[in-house]
Amino acid sequence: MLKTIAITVLLLIATVGLSIAADEVKVNQANKTFDPGAVTIKTGDTVDFANGDTVAHNVYTRGSPQDFSLGVIKPGDDKKVTFSTPGIFDVRCAIHPGMKMTVTVQ
Repeated sequence: MLKTIAITVLLLIATVGLSIAADEVKVNQANKTFDPGAVTIKTGDTVDFANGDTVAHNVYTRGSPQDFSLGVIKPGDDKKVTFSTPGIFDVRCAIHPGMKMTVTVQ
């Protein structure tokens, strides 16, 4: 009986742990655009900005709930950012002003 209770408790802990784990969303950079152009994530989730383009990019946001600048991302590289604050983030590329996307954090 005690063994059954212990197994049940461990299963509950594992289930709860899996349900609160943060997610990771990949955003590709190609042809001087973000793909997708908008994502909606939860607080604590991470966005992986992968440069699939032939040129470098510099992903950043300013004036948002959580400003960041990832610096230069060379072709084939990626950089990640974890969003710890809810809000709407207007993400840009400092090298290519036409590159724009929105990250909505709930």
